[in-house]
Amino acid sequence: MTRKNVRLPIEIVMNILETAYDDHEPRSNANLYTNCALVCKDWSVIAQKLLFHHVCLHSQTAYIAFQDAVDRSTLRGPSHALSLSVRIFCAWGIALYGKPGPGDDLVGEPSVDRLKRSAPSFDERTLAILRKGPRITSLQFSNWSDNSSSLAQLLDIWPSLKSLLISGTPPQLPSTSPAPSTCALEELRMNFQSTPSIDFMKWLLHNSQESLRMLELERDPLARTTRVPAPRARADAGVPRAADVWRT
Repeated sequence: MTRKNVRLPIEIVMNILETAYDDHEPRSNANLYTNCALVCKDWSVIAQKLLFHHVCLHSQTAYIAFQDAVDRSTLRGPSHALSLSVRIFCAWGIALYGKPGPGDDLVGEPSVDRLKRSAPSFDERTLAILRKGPRITSLQFSNWSDNSSSLAQLLDIWPSLKSLLISGTPPQLPSTSPAPSTCALEELRMNFQSTPSIDFMKWLLHNSQESLRMLELERDPLARTTRVPAPRARADAGVPRAADVWRT
């Protein structure tokens, strides 16, 4: 007697895979949904959407591949299940440095010229691609380069942000004095080597006075920055609650 294969309804498969997703275990999610995507075509679509909820890029090669995948003008871009699936932008350790002229960069010797050059900001093409992507609500930005203005570019293209984690080089406002950030943040986590400026904090939290619920500081702030602009914010790092803006 021939055994007939019985296919699970796609609704049940979707419910099972979505229930299995764990926000706190990105590596386990990657292993699970990579295997699920290989089961069949129906499973592949569902698994890929869940697989790319969290993307972490560790190399320039990975970044270029990711950029091509979310750019609809490239050969792989039109299929962009990836660009429709990404919900969290996680960019760790971005540091861009200039390259000395031929013969000036000796193997085994530090390049003084390279160290003197500032890391460039995001170019217009990259910003245009990011604007065409999904609306981002959670951003983790770790910048250990000497460029302190990149964060302002990202906040400008993602006003939908609700959760922000920033670390590394304290951001600074551009010399053009841009309009205050339009992000209505609910969560803010910071871990800087030195205290960010008062002007930057006023700019960043201008539109978050009623929405901010959680403020987490990995390092103790200086005495001059012990007030936060959110009357309902929770003092997670020993920061007292206050209704006014950061002040000296």
